[in-house]
Amino acid sequence: MRPWVAVVAMLAVLGSCSDPIRVSDEDLRIVPVENGLEVGNDSNADLFYQAIDSQTLALWTGPSASTNCVEPACPHVPPGGTTVVPWDAIIGWGDATTRVTVYWWPVTPNGQGGWRMEGENLRSREVLLP
Repeated sequence: MRPWVAVVAMLAVLGSCSDPIRVSDEDLRIVPVENGLEVGNDSNADLFYQAIDSQTLALWTGPSASTNCVEPACPHVPPGGTTVVPWDAIIGWGDATTRVTVYWWPVTPNGQGGWRMEGENLRSREVLLP
C-alpha cells in the first residue's frame, strides 16, 4: 500500500470520531415566542448563551464581548432544558430590533463548583424576528 493511502485512511477514521463536548448548530433551538426568544438545548452539555440585537452587536463592548461568561449566574440552558430569554434581557433590545444574534458555548464543571468553556466551540446564529 502506498504511504499516502494509509495517511488518507487514518485521517478519515480520525475525522469520523465524535467529540462528546462538540456542539453542533442543530443542538440549540431558538424560536421567537410572544414574550421573548425560546432557547432549547438538545445537546449533552450545559450551554451558556448571550443574545444581542444584531444592530448593536457592532458597537457592543460588554463583558462577553471579550470573554465568554462561565459563572453560575450567567445565562445558560442545561442539557435537554428550555428557557425563554425575555425581550428586555437581549442586549440592545428596542422597538426597532428586527434581528438578534445568539452566541452559545458549551461548558463543563471545573471541579471547584464553577464551569469552564470547552475548546473553541463558540457558535452563533442570527434570528430574524416576525
